[in-house]
Amino acid sequence: MIEEGQIVTAIVEAFSDTPHCARLLIAPRTRVILDPENLSWKRKRQKVVDYFDVGDEILVKVLSIKARAGRPPLIKVGFRETEPNPWPLIRSIHPEESFSICRIVGFLSYGVNVLLPSGFEALLHKKEISWEREMPRIENLFKLGQQLNVQIKSVFPEEEKIHVSLKDATPNPWKQFAEQKPELKPAVGIVSGIAPYGIFVKLSNGCAGLIHKTRIPEKLRDEFALGDRVDVRVISLTPDKQRVELEFNVEAIYDEWERVLEVGSNESTLPKDFGTKVVEGAKRVVTVNYYERNPVARKKCIQYHGTCCSVCGFSFEKTYGTIGEGFIHVHHLSPIGEIGSEYALDPIRDLRPVCANCHGILHRRRPPFSIEELRQMLLERVKH
Repeated sequence: MIEEGQIVTAIVEAFSDTPHCARLLIAPRTRVILDPENLSWKRKRQKVVDYFDVGDEILVKVLSIKARAGRPPLIKVGFRETEPNPWPLIRSIHPEESFSICRIVGFLSYGVNVLLPSGFEALLHKKEISWEREMPRIENLFKLGQQLNVQIKSVFPEEEKIHVSLKDATPNPWKQFAEQKPELKPAVGIVSGIAPYGIFVKLSNGCAGLIHKTRIPEKLRDEFALGDRVDVRVISLTPDKQRVELEFNVEAIYDEWERVLEVGSNESTLPKDFGTKVVEGAKRVVTVNYYERNPVARKKCIQYHGTCCSVCGFSFEKTYGTIGEGFIHVHHLSPIGEIGSEYALDPIRDLRPVCANCHGILHRRRPPFSIEELRQMLLERVKH
């Protein structure tokens, strides 16, 4: 007579495609179903057909017997229950925050299943794959059998679940970013997303930030495309929430625009390094010729001549308020695009602050108009 808790010998008679069960014969004219959930302590979503063949003799434990009127009793059996349950000891086998090598054994819509060396299966949720918010499809990132180094994130003995993290097994770029104290420092990034409320920029360290639309001139909001290189400054950083607020680096944009105006190039590649000696004209070749620019010269010019346009007197600060403070173009009286060797620059003698409009008009011809010529043209227009 079969009783609950008894371990009996069973013969595998057949398999069912759905839900991957097996029909077992445990006594003459007594047949039962072995469900996948009772197949293994350590792994979920297993198929019985992957464990046994038809005709195999296996040991199973009788879990319950439910009597039914006029019908044979309903008997539930388990294969895994013939061995002790290892889950009460799981925290000693895989302590939380410990590290382990694992192997990918399956893909899910929300992550991947991985197999730990102990034989336990764990879940690597898609949110735990990378510190980056935007990722390709999981199937494009990994392949079956691929090995990963992960950290044990959470263990749930009662629910028989283990969660692991791939990103926690690597340095946190947001923490490293915060340690650099990047506020108000210049940075270079690539436009990685465009939304109605602003532009997302991915920085070189992998962190992505937002330039809110209120910090973008209205006429320029539709001028950006994915992949565009932009110069920015960090306004605020909240590493715990992986948020960084950015603004355009006006100084870098100025340097780029001025180089394009004076050298006569449509290229948009800034020099990667700036010297400290006030020397200009050191010619280089990348895709086009360009000339080194030194921000020290610009600062000395502004310190002496101020930030009002030398042609029309326009002041960005007076017109736009604090957002325009310190913003002005600097014009070279002797175009460095026509100089083929290094020369010592006198910022007070050779440079003048000019507004964007006047700067553009100064370079409407070659050689450029002089400050005096453009000022005279402007006065004549005013008189008439």
